[in-house]
Amino acid sequence: DSFCTELFRLLRSCLLAGCCRFRGTDPSVDDLLLLLIVPEFVSVFARDLDFIAYLCHSQSAAPFVRQLFADKTRVSHFYHEFAITRDEELHQRLVHCLLALEPVNFHPDSKMLAQQCLSASLADLRFTPVQ
Repeated sequence: DSFCTELFRLLRSCLLAGCCRFRGTDPSVDDLLLLLIVPEFVSVFARDLDFIAYLCHSQSAAPFVRQLFADKTRVSHFYHEFAITRDEELHQRLVHCLLALEPVNFHPDSKMLAQQCLSASLADLRFTPVQ
């Protein structure tokens, strides 16, 4: 569905806003930038949008963003000082938006995405803070 895809692109843009580690890349073409920030999920997802679709489908987007924000080592390595993921107020606004999306039922629209969501659920993938 084109509306879901656009929503996932917007969420990806918010999560990559202020990222300072991928100079010279084009986020509209390179669809693996977010997964490079959270490589724990690369074993299952091949594209950022699939990962974001999984987060929305599993209603774990808000908890994921909270965990990312709490991982100060990772955030300070990948993001500029004034990025959404480093600013308390902007972060809270993003989390509130994601919480508002939780009642929406997102269904994988392709067999491959459905398989990735199932694999992620079975693998019990978790965000692991950088030590």
